[in-house]
Amino acid sequence: MARSCSVAASMIGYPRFGSGIRGGRESHETLAQGSTQMRLLTILLNPSPSPTGSRTLSNVETAARVLGATTLQVVNLVDLTSKDLPELNRLGTDPVPWLESRKVIDDALQAADMLLAAWGLGGFSGLTRINFDQQRAHVVSAISERSFGGVWVLSGRPRHPSRWRQYLGPQKSRVPGTDFEERLVRALTRIAVADLIS
Repeated sequence: MARSCSVAASMIGYPRFGSGIRGGRESHETLAQGSTQMRLLTILLNPSPSPTGSRTLSNVETAARVLGATTLQVVNLVDLTSKDLPELNRLGTDPVPWLESRKVIDDALQAADMLLAAWGLGGFSGLTRINFDQQRAHVVSAISERSFGGVWVLSGRPRHPSRWRQYLGPQKSRVPGTDFEERLVRALTRIAVADLIS
């Protein structure tokens, strides 16, 4: 489904986040308790044609598990397949694909119980930057209409999952932990919806 704006992956049966894994944030446990089904929606940037897409999905699945999600759905800000940001910067000048992706995002938000923003930190210029900024503004507005109680991100920013292992690597010493999952638990934070634009 690499070309699809909405890629869904079922994650039924993941163990609840509990006493076996302790993060630095009480909110992880609070979110995962009390509900029999927790649907996590992850919003990424765009589909990838390369094997890094599977690394991205694997990292998102790990985040879903530690957050206590039973179901994961992934959508993209834009349905334009590209191998990297420079290519997307060239392809993303037309506003139509960005606008067409909004219904998929809006529909997915209606079905979600919690949200992980992971579209990356940008790096666009020109018309693509305008389209990206307008899409983020639309998403923030749509999220604001729901009561998620905050949005999950990595270390306070919507960092893209393809970079999480590098960002959280032990050599960086940014987050303590013996393995990727333990560091991820500590790095996942909830921020206010309005902070997604800053």
